[in-house]
Parts: sequence; structure tokens; C-alpha cells
Amino acid sequence: METRFCVECREFLDSKKFAAETRRTLCRAHTNKLAIQCRLKKWAQEPLVRKAHGIWQVAYVDSFRTFKVMINMKQGEVLKLLQSHDISDETRLVPVDPTKPISMTNYCFTSALNKNDMCRVWRKLHCVRDYMLFISPETKRPVYGSSMEPSGGADSECMF
Repeated sequence: METRFCVECREFLDSKKFAAETRRTLCRAHTNKLAIQCRLKKWAQEPLVRKAHGIWQVAYVDSFRTFKVMINMKQGEVLKLLQSHDISDETRLVPVDPTKPISMTNYCFTSALNKNDMCRVWRKLHCVRDYMLFISPETKRPVYGSSMEPSGGADSECMF
């Protein structure tokens, strides 16, 4: 059994508790703790970057689980969109067209509650027309910014 010395723990630990990189003076637990502290310090200086990171993470998971397509947008692009729109704290990112991935030409900022309803409708019905009702101005659901004006879904059909 090979052991290494962790500078923070001040103990010899099993080499499996260290990362495989060349610099191995900290065990994985202390390396992760240090990375989190650096990230929190950076986010304290730029809170919009933290918000963009959180919105992107939720959109990434929703794209994969609900819409079954990969997200086509980077965190930096979400940050640019946040800077150009007036966004509240509980904002989520969803596609305008659920059959296509979220991108700079297919995005919509909405509330977390509205996003949950949109995802539920898409998972249960797979109907673009019903999904688009949540973005439509007539329903008065919270939409904070979008890549295009919703068309109302007149040409779209339900996919049963």
C-alpha cells in the first residue's frame, strides 16, 4: 500500500485518497474544499456569475432529462443574456421550441414555478401547442426574456 502525506491533514494517507495529478500535496477532500472556497470568493465579487452558473446547471439537467436534447449554450452566454435582460432571483432557462436544444436563438427566461409546469406538460403530453401556452402573453405567465416572440403554436401539432 502506497501512502502520501497531506499537508492539511498532517497525516500519511492511502494514495487512493489523492488526485492523480502531478501535484499531490493535498488529499481530495482538502483539494475540493480549497476549490469551493476559491469559487465562493469569486462569486462574492461577481454575484451575476454565480446566478448564471446556477441557471445554466438547472437548464443542463432539464435539457437532458425532460427535453432529451443536449444544451447548446455555455455559461458565458447565459451570463451575457442575464446582463441584457432584467432577471429576478428565481429565474429558469427553458427552450422556446422544446424539440430543439436551448441555444442563443431558442431560449426563454421564466419563473421556477412556470418552468416546472412547462416541464411537466412536456413530459406528460409532448405537445408543442400546450407547451407554448406557458410562454404566450395571453396567459400572463412570468416570462422575463426570450429569443423570439412566441408564435402561439398555431402550426405545431401534438406528438401522440
